Amino acid sequence: MVNALGARWPQLPGARSPALTRAECDALDAWVRGGGALLLVADHEPMGAAVRDCAARLGVDMSTGRTVGRSQGVAFRLGRRRIVTLGEAAILTAQVTRHGTLRFGMQYDRSDDRQLALNILHWLAGFSSERRRSDWRRERSRRMLPRCHPPSASMTMRHALMYHGSFERNFPALAAGARSFVGSDGAEHQIPDWPPEVDGLRIGYMEKSVKRFAAVRVQDDDDDVVLGHELLLDPARHLGYGKRFSPEPTVIDDEIAGVLLDDVIAKNPEQRSRLEAMRTRMPGAKRSRA
Repeated sequence: MVNALGARWPQLPGARSPALTRAECDALDAWVRGGGALLLVADHEPMGAAVRDCAARLGVDMSTGRTVGRSQGVAFRLGRRRIVTLGEAAILTAQVTRHGTLRFGMQYDRSDDRQLALNILHWLAGFSSERRRSDWRRERSRRMLPRCHPPSASMTMRHALMYHGSFERNFPALAAGARSFVGSDGAEHQIPDWPPEVDGLRIGYMEKSVKRFAAVRVQDDDDDVVLGHELLLDPARHLGYGKRFSPEPTVIDDEIAGVLLDDVIAKNPEQRSRLEAMRTRMPGAKRSRA
């Protein structure tokens, strides 16, 4: 139940009135006490006041205004029951302003709101970690990602993506062997060393406008390719389940790295031979689609 109100619009006088009748609260209480799960979201005023009576039956003291210093979210059990209450609805949304200048919730690349939403729903549904992995595999298939047979543990490699500064400021001068980039402060910043466990592809990416990120460079132990055409990165496709962009290198596995390399090659056919050579140096790797 999300942002229930006592009136059609939050600006109307009756919006703070109870959103549910006594009978509806009884039914909700019976559902939860019978073992049902509940996600209850109430934004700032007047939403909290509109559901406060029902929330109180479940042991939740819902604020009726705008508050600081209280929990934004609580997950708890009552016997067999699982309940999550949130005091902020935007984290479960994917919003973009009219002209695309601002992004909120799941549209903001540097947040993990999408993962939070998945975690909440999985926990409410009683999913195990293995079932979450199975669901991700089904989602990956639905997106029609290239599939490969998982190699043995001894045949796997670790790959990573690392931030290389802003695209507009740094891409025109990017060259193989680059060890630094110019920051937004105009100063030169060193590109950190790659984590020691990364023994496969090293992908450099830059930030474009509106919090978009693009792969611009692919390296391995034998070659360093600055891409002729940057590839916009899709976190779900190119980072994998539960991963996100961050100031630290983002480590990915063989399968995700193979997907990313496929897309890089498709965007840069004139550099195919060098990029395919990198693939041959990945144990158990398959050739990309023609």
